[in-house]
Amino acid sequence: MPHFFEKKDRWGNGLALWVVVGMVFLIPISLWSLLSIRMENEVDHWIPKDNPDYKVVEWYRHHFPLDEALLFTWEGSRLDDPRVDTLVRKIRGTTDATGKLRGGSKLIAKVRTPQDLIGQMHKNKVSRDEAIDRLEGVLVGAGPLRIRLTEFGRSCQSKVVDQMRQSARKALGIEIEVAQSDSESNQAGAGDSSSMPADAQGQAVAERATSDLEGVVDDQQSSAEALPEMPPHELLVTWPGMHWDNARKSSFIQLALQLRLPANRSQQPSPPVIDECFQIPGSPIALAVYLSEAGNADRNAAFRWLLDAAEQAGIAPQTIHMGGSAVAGASLNREVLKSVWDKSVPVYQIHRRSIILLSGLVGGLLSFWLLKSFRLAGLVLAASYFTTLVSTALIPMTGGTMNMVLVVMPTLVLVTTLSVAIHLANYWQHAAAADLQSAVVNSVKTAYGPVMWAGLTSAIGQASLLTSSLAPVRDFGLYSALGTLISLAVTLYGLPALLQLWPARSPRPEELDSAFWRDLAGWIAARHKSVIAASLAVSAICMWGLTSFKTETKVIRYFSKNTQTVKDYEFIEDRLAGIIPVDVIVRFDRESQQQLKFLQRRDLVQTIQTEMKKLPDISGSLSLVDFLPAVPQPAEHAQMREKSKYNATSRTIEARVKGEQQRGAKALLAVADDATEFNAEGDELWRVTAQVAIMSQRNYQELRGQIDNICRETLRGTSGGAAEKVPPVGQKRSYHPGASHVVTGEIPLFLATQQELLRSFIWSFAGAFASIAVVVMIVLKHPVAGLLAMIPNVLPIGAVFGLISWCGVQVDIGSTVTASIALGITIDGTLHLITWFRLGIQQGKSRAEAVSLALGHCGPAMWQTTLVVSVGLLVLYPADLILISRFGWLMAALLAAASVSDLVLTPALLAGPLGYIIERSTPGCAAAAIAEETIATPDESSEEELGSSVPGKPHIGKKNVRIRRVD
Repeated sequence: MPHFFEKKDRWGNGLALWVVVGMVFLIPISLWSLLSIRMENEVDHWIPKDNPDYKVVEWYRHHFPLDEALLFTWEGSRLDDPRVDTLVRKIRGTTDATGKLRGGSKLIAKVRTPQDLIGQMHKNKVSRDEAIDRLEGVLVGAGPLRIRLTEFGRSCQSKVVDQMRQSARKALGIEIEVAQSDSESNQAGAGDSSSMPADAQGQAVAERATSDLEGVVDDQQSSAEALPEMPPHELLVTWPGMHWDNARKSSFIQLALQLRLPANRSQQPSPPVIDECFQIPGSPIALAVYLSEAGNADRNAAFRWLLDAAEQAGIAPQTIHMGGSAVAGASLNREVLKSVWDKSVPVYQIHRRSIILLSGLVGGLLSFWLLKSFRLAGLVLAASYFTTLVSTALIPMTGGTMNMVLVVMPTLVLVTTLSVAIHLANYWQHAAAADLQSAVVNSVKTAYGPVMWAGLTSAIGQASLLTSSLAPVRDFGLYSALGTLISLAVTLYGLPALLQLWPARSPRPEELDSAFWRDLAGWIAARHKSVIAASLAVSAICMWGLTSFKTETKVIRYFSKNTQTVKDYEFIEDRLAGIIPVDVIVRFDRESQQQLKFLQRRDLVQTIQTEMKKLPDISGSLSLVDFLPAVPQPAEHAQMREKSKYNATSRTIEARVKGEQQRGAKALLAVADDATEFNAEGDELWRVTAQVAIMSQRNYQELRGQIDNICRETLRGTSGGAAEKVPPVGQKRSYHPGASHVVTGEIPLFLATQQELLRSFIWSFAGAFASIAVVVMIVLKHPVAGLLAMIPNVLPIGAVFGLISWCGVQVDIGSTVTASIALGITIDGTLHLITWFRLGIQQGKSRAEAVSLALGHCGPAMWQTTLVVSVGLLVLYPADLILISRFGWLMAALLAAASVSDLVLTPALLAGPLGYIIERSTPGCAAAAIAEETIATPDESSEEELGSSVPGKPHIGKKNVRIRRVD
């Protein structure tokens, strides 16, 4: 029966022509499909909706809908900054004669300012200073640490600064920044080097437009009230993380107050040099901006509008900083697009214009160099780029969206197709050296088995990612597996068709010389036991690092330090507040509402809030307690009149809050109107929201546990009289009758994502290993041989991940897919080696000779494909998006390590136990009774006749000679 590429159609044309016509037909369709590709990087959508933490978040959002705000601030912002009112008027609009709001933005739903909250607190008899303190670390920054020197300290100020820096570095491990106080910084709240325009200082603040702010409340007072004079001071001290590490800040203050200069010649201790350390909240400040549905649909447009409005209000664009989940999501989209094609960069700067395209070009250039044939390399590249185009076009064609993990899929498909195509080109060169006319048919016949099995195992490894519960990982597994199958079809049919229509020149025999690889095979075969032992030992040492294996899901860690997003986050968290919110919902059922007065329940919530503020990494918190009047509870022996007054006040405040007379209270307190799995009808839900630093190295699991402990201890209760209830699913057990709590918000989602990421990594790799091992067992027709063949592919993956874990590198969502993919790709080289080893055994060669044949034939193609793939992926390293950069260098390291293992450990195993099993189970050799006999000291003539099984040796020796006897 003629081969596919030997058949003709009715017009006498070879079928190769129709294969190429079909490929050309798909090109415009694929290009048209790519025009509709969309970007989607919503971290909240990563985990499945049936996840318990996700269900809690959905329940929480049902009662408190406006929970995702972006923080908008600028350098030099202050509580008495008139630009705040100008900007807010532009956002909210102005009231016309009919009382309707005109102007504003449809992209922004709400905006909340510190002045709004201060005004609402002031209505409830909270002093302005106390209100500012309550907002510290939420929307108001505490400013730098201000230091007033003693008279002696002022006389030697430079020495004081040097000594303070050394002491902070040695005792606390921090690098402080010290600046001189100037006239501007001696005004209340000033703490930034940037200041507002001189003509704006001292002006009265315009009256804000009336609007109904649902955030907490909208107060219409003017913010023009001047801040008090600040005490004199000489130095301003800051360091990264100062505003969310209260323990370290307290330690530094204590250290500074005890600071003394080194003893002088008289050996007398120097007098104190620092008189006082203090902070004055008031600068910088932030606005909490909530995007509307339209704004969330087009976040870039919303941000552009906001920046334009700020510039019109007199705020310089380069001084603006924004943070929040909406900002991070939009930044991810921008960085992903920039890695694909950055229009703002000149085309000649290809390394910045498109790091993804550069990766493919480098792989192509290496192919030209390695294949030593312009036409052959051109055809290999044509097949690879075609595969990449069609595979990527499948995403929008099937309704999918591009994300930060899937963006590296085109590069992966390109370099892996190059890898397989180079193998096929290598087969074609050997066949063409013998007969150019039949080279395509012979090369496809020889390569079909190993290429087919290698492609299927790669697809299985990628499809194993479908077991992940994380949407980006599943998408990557689906489309990369489809891309691999397309690559398999193009390599076995598309590339041979191109070679048949436009064949390259036949290589010269010397170009195919593989003496180096045959010599290497002989060396390995002679020492296969030592090579195996050394490989296992080195791998075990490296894999010990897996005990430190950690995952990373903080989105901000996906950006490099030089991106604007990271700079914005650092500015906000170092000077103002933590960006990531954590919420505690305290639930009181009907029974607890009857047992505890409203003000008593308020006191419990206040205790929780106060204790949370003491935790590291929490910069500040906010709850309804901050907006209620302070009414102390009378003592037990107090007069009945005082108790009655307290009870009446409690009922009045409760009625006002629940009757929505306390405007904006519904954002911080809700009464459930229906029963769910998390609450009963009529339950009272108090919300405490805290700002947590995302730039710190804090273990969020530990932080969540500390918050849980605070809530449990606070709600322990002493009223008694009711049996402890079992809380609903998802809530923590409470010791107070009828009270419970839930920790929710972005941190529980972060932890859930982290757990899912680890689970995804383990199970996808386990699935890939099991599936590929079964395939290899079927190919080798022996279970033990299949497992032995997997060893050279599994060990380097474990070793690389062990090494990066030892180095403290955390595995992100993009890195989790690398293990399964690397396993599927690296088995390719193993199968090629086994194929040629088996051919050698069938020809009657010894295991050492068969290893020499296999490595001599496959070695060049294996190192060439490794070089092309690894260098092509390594080019992704400079990407601004760490996720893409890490994927590139980690995949390159995995494939390089696996290639070394395939070129060294696999031949050793073939010369040893794996080769023994294959030798016994290979058709044609199984029927032969193969005996290995040891001949002691044969004569010289027998030695010369027997020769040696090791190439390059005249004979083995005088003592031990292996004879193959076929009965």
